[in-house]
Formats: sequence, structure tokens, C-alpha cells
Amino acid sequence: MKKFLLSVGVVLTSLVSNAQYFTASAGADFTNFSLVDADTNTWGIYDLTGSTLPAPIVAQGEVLMSFSYDNDLGPLVPDNFIITPVIDLSAVSGTVALHFKLGSPETTASGWYEEYVSVYAFDGVGGFAAAVAGTPVYAGALTAGEQMFSFDYDISSFAGSDSLMIAFRHHNCTDENFVVLDDINVNSSLGLDNNTINATVFPNPANDVLNFNLSVNATSVSIIGLDGKVISTEAINANTAAVNVSNLVAGVYFYEIVAENGTVVRNTFVKK
Repeated sequence: MKKFLLSVGVVLTSLVSNAQYFTASAGADFTNFSLVDADTNTWGIYDLTGSTLPAPIVAQGEVLMSFSYDNDLGPLVPDNFIITPVIDLSAVSGTVALHFKLGSPETTASGWYEEYVSVYAFDGVGGFAAAVAGTPVYAGALTAGEQMFSFDYDISSFAGSDSLMIAFRHHNCTDENFVVLDDINVNSSLGLDNNTINATVFPNPANDVLNFNLSVNATSVSIIGLDGKVISTEAINANTAAVNVSNLVAGVYFYEIVAENGTVVRNTFVKK
């Protein structure tokens, strides 16, 4: 059986970053990333808008992707790195947090979702080899398909660095399909950052609809399970949103808001 066919546009534009925060969530943000590859099928920039892929994947819009299968060539054996430009944290002290999302369009039942990714943080180009030989910030295979998983890691040891770089490696897998990487953020908060975004969320507990009033415009609102599974993502371009949560099982969930400046806000709510 052929796997999901991809028919989307490739996007190429310029990087957005600053001294305190780094964000990459669209084609314009990815073009100054660098590539290190062990096969001929490298990471690429794709626009998923309007594609026939599962809704949580399509909602990501412009993303980075790497393949472990090709409908014409068959199984691939990727060992592909994509590396951020230098992130200047010389003016930052205290907590430094790395946030990113990974996902697969394949169904869990298909068994083709187990893309494997490792993530490394290091100082400057000279630190790349040592970082890859050492312990990654994150390493693992996706645990389900048709969804985006959200990851958050404390990398405060890099506070004050003027040359932080992050490498994402797609490897250790074959004959799956492709992995989607998006919403890469480095900022000073692992949780709700009310100094950047004031978020009023109501009602909480919620029954049918969870409403958001924000102090700044946001680009997306996601609902995430306690296991890190992204249940839904709604693209917005406003400082208000109303998310339907009526289909959720009663319990505790995260909401995650991505602001226009790339700041990620996360807190919990209760579904009745």
C-alpha cells in the first residue's frame, strides 16, 4: 500500500530571531537553518495549507519535514540534521526553555508513524560533534500518528551563551513516511509567561467551549493531553479564540498559545 502522498509547495524566505528569544514556525523562519546529511533526502520546508493530510498536521501550515520513505524509491534510511542559526542568549539569565513540536500524518494503526528524532543543544559550530557524541536533549520515536506532539525542555545551562545552536536529527528509523517539525522556540519560560501574554481563560472547568482573551495577538491555540499528545490545534490571527472541547473526556488538559512573537504560553484547564 502506498503511504500518504504529499502535494504541497516548498517555501523559501528569511530568518526571524532576536537576542532573548528565538522562534521558527514558518517558512520565513527556516531558510537560514543549515543542513548536515547522510543520504540524498534532506530536510525541506513545506507548506501544508490546503493539503489532504490529517487536520492537526495541516494546521501547522509551513513546516520542516524529513522522509524515511518515498513512494517511488521505497524505504529510506535517513540520518539528516537541520541546525538553527546561532541564538544569542548573552543578555539572558535564569531559565532558558526549548519548545518544539513533532508529528506524523500516518495513522497509529498503520504502524508507519514511528519516526525517530534526536535533539542536541550546543555552543557554536565547534560544539556540534561533541554534542552529537554526547547525550541529546531529547531522543525518541513518535508514539502515535495523525497528531503533533509538543515537547518542552529546560536548557538553562546555556543562559548567557552568545552562540547557542539546536540540531534536530531524523535517524534510527526506516520505512515509515515523514516527520513534521514545527514551532521551535527558545525563551525564558517553561510555563505561563504573564509578563509577555496576559491570558484570561474561561470557563474553567469547561463543558463545551473554552474561551481565550489575550493581551496580544496569537497564531494558534492547541489543546494537549497530560501525556504530551496534541489533541487539536486551531490557527488564529487575533487576541480572542473559542475552542470546542465538548468531545474531550473529563479530566485535566493543557492549553498552549503561540503568540505572534513566538512566545509559548501553557497552562492547565479542567474539562467537566
